[in-house]
Amino acid sequence: MSSTLLKLPDGTEPVTNADEEIFLVYTALNQKPLDLAGPDGFYGLGHVDSRKDTLSIQFELTAPSQPTPPTSRFKSASRSRKGKSARQTRSEETPHVIEIELAQDKTALRSRKGDTGSVLWRASAGTGLLSIALSACAKSYTATDIAPLLPLLRKNVALNFAGWTQNTKPPEGSPGSNISVEELDWETLLSLPPTGRSRYYPKPPEPNAKWDLVLIVDCIYHPSLLPALVETIETVSTAGKTWALVIVELRQEDVVREFLERWLNKGTWRLFRVDGLLDLPYVAWACQKHA
Repeated sequence: MSSTLLKLPDGTEPVTNADEEIFLVYTALNQKPLDLAGPDGFYGLGHVDSRKDTLSIQFELTAPSQPTPPTSRFKSASRSRKGKSARQTRSEETPHVIEIELAQDKTALRSRKGDTGSVLWRASAGTGLLSIALSACAKSYTATDIAPLLPLLRKNVALNFAGWTQNTKPPEGSPGSNISVEELDWETLLSLPPTGRSRYYPKPPEPNAKWDLVLIVDCIYHPSLLPALVETIETVSTAGKTWALVIVELRQEDVVREFLERWLNKGTWRLFRVDGLLDLPYVAWACQKHA
């Protein structure tokens, strides 16, 4: 299945039953040996290095290899040498390294109460890492979170894009000029009457625009927040246009099952598991809202 925004492998079957989907993903998880404290230093949700005020994160991007066109054995020696040189140049291309600096609140786990989740429209929140890394792929990118986290979000965007502030953006077209940081509390949205919810959540900066993509990254871990999360996704999305990409770490089975049940029971979404995108214990679901 494909669209102008997301392309899924041919033959991808929709998820229609939460119990069946949970059985499949957790069976695969239980059959896979996991090294949770391996050489990469994976510590799970909530790990911070309390000795550092800032973290440096590097992404190494390598261009996909291009297939070498077949050559005839009757080509001249000079052209063969040229082809060999071109192939050697391609193979010796150095990776492109992107480095992102993130400030962190070392006291957050001791001093802040409540949830620290985030709902995203072409966005990510929390520390703001995804908004910094992916904003170049979008026309506009809005990162949302609860009010206590907004200063850290804005600090990290400003740390990586010169001239960025909440009220003053870099010149149009320059890196970071398309990023906005806004408050969104799922539970506040849920408490509002349905007719008032559209006035609460942030809108795209372009007039009359609707959100193309909603990113939900590691937001599913506390059952008390699930009704508000599902209702928020439903409210900000537009039938026939909006896709949601949900990335989950498979922790408590009952919590993930309840999330899928609540979402499927809305009756307005088609869900597809995206196999091969991430290694277990992470799972991704791509979902499109329909009328």
